[in-house]
Amino acid sequence: MSFFPFRSEKAKKEYAAFYSDKSKGWPIASENRMLNTSFGDTYIKVSGPSGAPPLVLLANNSLAWMGSIKILSKSFRTYVIDNIFGFGLSVPKRKAKCSGDYVLWLDEVLNGLGLSHDINLVGQFKGGWIAAMYAVKNNNRVKKLILISPNATILPFSFIFHIWIILLSMPLRIFTILYINTIFKEYIRLSKSLKLIAKNIADEIYFERHSYIRQEVHENVLTDKEMASLGSSVYLIIGSNEIMYSAKDAKMRTLNLLPHAKVDVLEDVGHEILMAKSSVVNAMMNNYLLGKNDI
Repeated sequence: MSFFPFRSEKAKKEYAAFYSDKSKGWPIASENRMLNTSFGDTYIKVSGPSGAPPLVLLANNSLAWMGSIKILSKSFRTYVIDNIFGFGLSVPKRKAKCSGDYVLWLDEVLNGLGLSHDINLVGQFKGGWIAAMYAVKNNNRVKKLILISPNATILPFSFIFHIWIILLSMPLRIFTILYINTIFKEYIRLSKSLKLIAKNIADEIYFERHSYIRQEVHENVLTDKEMASLGSSVYLIIGSNEIMYSAKDAKMRTLNLLPHAKVDVLEDVGHEILMAKSSVVNAMMNNYLLGKNDI
């Protein structure tokens, strides 16, 4: 199918127009690259000073970092990658068969970018899981690892979150709206304008999920041995009201297995942590990467 991974040629064209329109809000100058791998072509936005320490950002697509890229690109050479098995402008040749495919794909991308060592790796949601999986297999290449509300990785999904996964797979927009209203409830309470933003996000998520043929591998939880192998330069940031799992238990397991890791649980915020408290989280990430928390 020439339109793979989209459901149709029409869906492909509509998503390209949607992505192009959203990209107009990208706040800094970036070089757009398309890097070939054995899994397909990977879309990457490159910003920041040439020669600065490398910082790789992973989410479902590059647009998730729109509110963070400006501050992070001041001191780092940033590489914002569209997950080839997620949404965005990356073009996969085939579906992922296992979690190892994500690791192999990212390894090929980093090699193609000429990043062999001292890589700062940051991932949120699905990107957090990918980043952690990569660091387990390639810890010698990763300098610092930041995980923002990573899917699974630390703990299994809660029963409630499993129910949401099932509901979101159904072709009914109402479930997406209810889901966003649930995970953004603290954010929505702040003002009516933020409630409208949340509704727009729900519409965008529904549009994305139903434009694509789903091809993702379900995220797994790292074993104790895998968690311990991540080393000391790990920073976990989650919200106290995280819906995927217990934030308290996630912090406890992380520090039990990684006693030198840094963990911050932000109060009165849930899964939407990077959006609801963007300035706070951006500053926390930047300070950690610059070593200011080590003083």
